[in-house]
Amino acid sequence: MSTLTVTNIKATGETASRAVSGVAAAWVHYNSSMSADDSFGISSIGDTGTGLADINFTSSFSNSHYTAITGASNGAASATTYNLDPNSFTTSDVELRGKANGSGTVNLTDLSENTAAFHGDLA
Repeated sequence: MSTLTVTNIKATGETASRAVSGVAAAWVHYNSSMSADDSFGISSIGDTGTGLADINFTSSFSNSHYTAITGASNGAASATTYNLDPNSFTTSDVELRGKANGSGTVNLTDLSENTAAFHGDLA
């Protein structure tokens, strides 16, 4: 396998280039069964309890200070969110906590549509 080293990257048809460090290192779209519908840079998703997903990376990050951007939907009118515990960030995985807000309460729940993108330097 060859390695191509660049500072900036521009896709065919794009007019602007962007720094390679701005491209997501990993991303995933998965369902309530913790099955990935599509992903990049993700080796597996572990079901660690109701509303808990352990996202394992194909390549480790250089440190645990990367950024996670998440989103979720439960197909219902109630709001859904993710809780990220900074202590759950390791270089090889992170635990995501799906929550549903309903009737003024917040409960861990397996959400039907889940997305996450991870930005940071790989080891």
